Amino acid sequence: MKFSTFVFAGALAVSGGMAFAGTITFDPKPAETRSGVSTFSDGAPAVTFDIVAASRQGSGNDADAYAGTYDGTTPLGAEWFNGAFKPLGDGSLTAASAPLVTPPPGFESGAYRSPFQNTPLGETQTFFSIGGSKTTEDGVTNGGGTPMTLEFAGSGVTKFSFLWGSIDSYNEIEFFDEDQTSLGFLLADTLNGFINSVFDPEGNEPGLENVALLSIFAEQDFAIKYIAFSSTTAALEIAFQNPALVPLPASGLLLIGALGGLYGARRRRKA
Repeated sequence: MKFSTFVFAGALAVSGGMAFAGTITFDPKPAETRSGVSTFSDGAPAVTFDIVAASRQGSGNDADAYAGTYDGTTPLGAEWFNGAFKPLGDGSLTAASAPLVTPPPGFESGAYRSPFQNTPLGETQTFFSIGGSKTTEDGVTNGGGTPMTLEFAGSGVTKFSFLWGSIDSYNEIEFFDEDQTSLGFLLADTLNGFINSVFDPEGNEPGLENVALLSIFAEQDFAIKYIAFSSTTAALEIAFQNPALVPLPASGLLLIGALGGLYGARRRRKA
């Protein structure tokens, strides 16, 4: 697989000012230099983000390489709801099934497009679709409505990551604390602006869509309890990391082997 890799370290590096296919990878940034999520009030944002990696949705999509452990798995303890708090919704939430899409197909015209489209995972990896749905011949509905809200367990989280596919100008994501106060919102146009400054600095490919793996951080004294997803046209497609797909480090495998050996020895002694 061909990679075109560029590193974010204060400035964006580009290849001769030309558009390219492949993956952009970014160095993790310290909190004081992360990209801020737009806020409704003055001052430092309550939520910031890192772009971990990004690629074009079409030919050259390498999301299977940098986000292959992400799929339609709801984060542990989290729950889905129809609706959203203001301004994305009317403030009411009703319990809902996860807006899960189970390929094949991973693409339905006018409905949704897998973040892994044009990769080996495009017709196998599950994902979530907000604002785009399709009912199969078997009566199974893939995807969900808009807006939708994901509620984290407890008082919320301070860090998480997700894969955002076919980032469209009509997509919006907003973050709320446990008091239902907005901590800020992330617009697709803002994110695409960062990515396109590397992929296409001269604006030669305005119609191409991006896929991005993002890390989201709640800054000091804040926690993200709810995420609201909205898409006014077609779908907003995302995926969260599935712990079952994350390979165990070699040291962990050795530890399991050692524990297994101890258990076997204990059994032999008891016998």
